Amino acid sequence: MDTLKHKIMDAFTRWGTEIDESPNGSTVIDIAYEFERIFSRNIITIAFGEDISDEKFEVLVPTDNTLTKLVPKVVSMREALHTTAELMLNTSMSRLENPKNWFVKKTEKFYPAN
Repeated sequence: MDTLKHKIMDAFTRWGTEIDESPNGSTVIDIAYEFERIFSRNIITIAFGEDISDEKFEVLVPTDNTLTKLVPKVVSMREALHTTAELMLNTSMSRLENPKNWFVKKTEKFYPAN
């Protein structure tokens, strides 16, 4: 919980600075974006012992919606976490829709739902 508290306080401090530096004393906060950043930074800090959210890594990303072709791309750890979670969700849903999709590595294609 301390890690989460620190990440939330970092965001509050950043927002306070933006408010102080703004000519009209306000700022716009995209709470969905901010929540994702706080959550990912918290998970990454817990998993790796430090916040490496902005360090770059090479991961495989899909070239289109079929998910059959993956290409290497250099992204931040935060983006890699998001991309990996999205791929796992999409892949698991396609496998539930059609059991033939469990063999995608052999067939190299996805099948639509029956």
